[in-house]
Amino acid sequence: MIVRIQTKVAIHGGLLILLGLSTLSAGSASIAALDTSTQGPDNHGATITVRISGFRNERGIARVTLFRDSKGFPDNAALAFRTHSSGVTNGQAVVDFVNTPFGDYALGVLHDENGNGRMDTDWLGRPLEGYGASNNPRNKFSAPTFKPALFRVAPPALTLSITLNY
Repeated sequence: MIVRIQTKVAIHGGLLILLGLSTLSAGSASIAALDTSTQGPDNHGATITVRISGFRNERGIARVTLFRDSKGFPDNAALAFRTHSSGVTNGQAVVDFVNTPFGDYALGVLHDENGNGRMDTDWLGRPLEGYGASNNPRNKFSAPTFKPALFRVAPPALTLSITLNY
């Protein structure tokens, strides 16, 4: 009985094709395909770089929440797909979300000046701290909503600029 295994790898249009040829007593060939079109060149996704500007001071932190759907958007970090924080320097902050699977997302940003982990409001419910969202939607009387903040993550990287509102 002769057993010989030979494997060839080819990438075609985002599809990784493994060709495994094996010879047994009767001989056979097999082909397997693994879809990699939803992953980056390193098979881990893309990097989203978020550049935030418009801070009125350098107190506290910039908290950035990444959402895959509208549940909890823009500020419920417990429901976010990922959350990162950064200090504020010279009126700006930068956050990187690495290895992010490709797809549609929305970002919410809070300048948490007092570090209490939530948006502070006045007695009428108006924000007392800076906030923003991807695509910089301008909502005068409510928090940003999910659809206007949607963006698509595709290979290999994406940079977003968000300007805070106070």
